Amino acid sequence: MISVVTTVNIKENEKSKFLEKFKAVLPKVKQEHGCIEYFAAIDIDSKIPIQELNEKVIMVLEKWADMKSLHDHLATPHIQIFLKEVQDIVENISIKVLQEI
Repeated sequence: MISVVTTVNIKENEKSKFLEKFKAVLPKVKQEHGCIEYFAAIDIDSKIPIQELNEKVIMVLEKWADMKSLHDHLATPHIQIFLKEVQDIVENISIKVLQEI
């Protein structure tokens, strides 16, 4: 199993538009072969001093059965369409692909 942590920096006042597009594609992603977990998350204020709050960041947290499943996911038509639909409302995206040690 692999985990993916994607950090999406959203342009000012575009969070709701991104989340609308994300929620539309979510059911298709969850039906993909090898998808164990897939969801978006935003910061909540925990009052923990070291926490860095950023309302312009959406985290996408994923778990996939294997690397092939992740690569297949990225090649699906619905993800390709989603990425094109959000490209103008996203400042940048970074990704971490992780395995448990």
